[in-house]
Amino acid sequence: MARYRKPAIAALAASALLLTPTAAYADHNHRGVSASSDDDMSWGYFSGKLTDFTTTSPDVFKDARASAVMIGMDGRSFFRLRVSGVHAKGTYGVHLHQGPCDADNPGPPDGAGPHYNVSWESIEGLSGPNIKKTEVWLDLDVDSEGDARSTATVSFIPEGKRSIVLHALGTDPVTGSAGARLACLPFNIKVYGN
Repeated sequence: MARYRKPAIAALAASALLLTPTAAYADHNHRGVSASSDDDMSWGYFSGKLTDFTTTSPDVFKDARASAVMIGMDGRSFFRLRVSGVHAKGTYGVHLHQGPCDADNPGPPDGAGPHYNVSWESIEGLSGPNIKKTEVWLDLDVDSEGDARSTATVSFIPEGKRSIVLHALGTDPVTGSAGARLACLPFNIKVYGN
């Protein structure tokens, strides 16, 4: 029975991705190094209300909802993010962060930490192409209906309790910065080995 678990989870996750329309998605392809064994299969899933960090007006993510999925196999990961109910059209930077999502403590040491970076080195001095190879960026272009979708494919497999953080600005392609943290969602990535 256990030998069928990995293929069954992969098939279920793949079917969820295939049944989601892709024409409206932004695709952010990144290349990097793998953090997991090629024999591992990883997945993460979230669906629900965003954790809102904003305490002032306008609160663009108040009552917004999100669904996110990640499938990691063969040293690569595919991410899909959908957000609805956003109160302002625009571009928002979105990144995978280290640590869990905590509304009371949105930054280190208690809440979502810095960007998840597979190199585990300080991002000080990294720029543009180097950051894109070692992080997960899922920037959203929110339409007039308050909806947005994004995908990213990276050449590594993140693990552990993470968060997906939505920022005030689009991601700067050179520095990777995206302004203040406005909201986040918890994203626990589970690993299944052979």
